[in-house]
Amino acid sequence: MAEKLAIIMSGGGMKSSFGVGVILALAEKYNITEPFLLICGSGSAGTGSYYISKQYKSIRNIWTNLVSSKNFLSWKRFWKIIDIDYLIYVIFKKQDPLKEKLIYASKTRYLIPALNKNTGNIDYFDNQKGMDVFENMRATKAMPIAFKMNPSIKINGSVYCDSLVSSRAETHIQKAIDLGANKILIINNISYQKKGLDNLFFSLWIFFQKCKKQYYEIEKKSSNHQIPEDVKIFTIAPKSKLKITTLNNNIDLLRQTIDQGYQETISNNKLKSFLK
Repeated sequence: MAEKLAIIMSGGGMKSSFGVGVILALAEKYNITEPFLLICGSGSAGTGSYYISKQYKSIRNIWTNLVSSKNFLSWKRFWKIIDIDYLIYVIFKKQDPLKEKLIYASKTRYLIPALNKNTGNIDYFDNQKGMDVFENMRATKAMPIAFKMNPSIKINGSVYCDSLVSSRAETHIQKAIDLGANKILIINNISYQKKGLDNLFFSLWIFFQKCKKQYYEIEKKSSNHQIPEDVKIFTIAPKSKLKITTLNNNIDLLRQTIDQGYQETISNNKLKSFLK
């Protein structure tokens, strides 16, 4: 059977900088540049997009220099702590432009998940099915409360935002299997499962949404996977608790977290065996 590798990256806000180190190590040290499938939600969608377009220097520049700007994230701007519009329209389009045409032409199938607020389902935007990568990233990154109290990104007649379920890598395992992947590498930016304030805020927010019933059903189903015997899964996650938090863009912590992800990836012997 031909090997079909899927890479699934979790979100986690600025904790996603760990996954930056991982994906750069995969490209530079393992020469994995065109996996069969890539699924990236929430905080990892930007990284995934630049990875698909093979703009590795841009990934480093964005995460080690540009996202540390107060224009992007500032607790003093309590009504919009994290400005996703600035990230998309300034950083991704002007300061270090994403080569979107390379994403649409890529051999890798690339999916960006987001919560459909009309249905409560997790929808997937697909680079092989008319993806608008900038608006799709905007949808998956639109974090309730932190970006806007009730973000609503309109795409093709539906309204979208970020969610805990679409942000979790494990949610998308079944999707990868359904699309034909037989080897799945999960990059989980969060190794400790204790609920932080961001999780609690989202849980409170979703409680008041009309789609909450369907969302809760999807959340329950997403943890139940039937893994075929011929599908192999490997998870890489931080070996120790990250010092950086979801809404912290301190430049030193960003660089430290990226380096942690990179070093843990290139020194992981079990991962090396899995990727052979």
